[in-house]
Amino acid sequence: MATAYFGDPADVIAAATEGYGLHGELEGYLSSWMGLKDDYQAAVNGNETGKQIQLTMQAAYDSGKRLAGTMQQILDTLKETGVKVDGMDLEMAAQIKFDDAIAANDLGSNTQSLGTNGKLDLNAF
Repeated sequence: MATAYFGDPADVIAAATEGYGLHGELEGYLSSWMGLKDDYQAAVNGNETGKQIQLTMQAAYDSGKRLAGTMQQILDTLKETGVKVDGMDLEMAAQIKFDDAIAANDLGSNTQSLGTNGKLDLNAF
């Protein structure tokens, strides 16, 4: 179910852009995590404890990568939606200006009856 949005598209785009920075941080931490995993592998090699450390750290890394992927999808959608909303706003504004121009040419002095108060004055015709 779609929900109406009444905000500024620039705010959506700005939030997504900030989120991309946080996403980059997460990717950096995940990379560091894999380095630490490799360090543990060298330190605790060849016994059951070492294997469990490796499996557990790999599972945490895999979860982090899934989180990063989901985060990327959300941020891309936010940014794309902000651009689309902004584009729709511009298209609608252009359509209104076009309609106003047609009304001004067709109605002459009666153009005040259109759009100034959100109602159409039928008595003006």
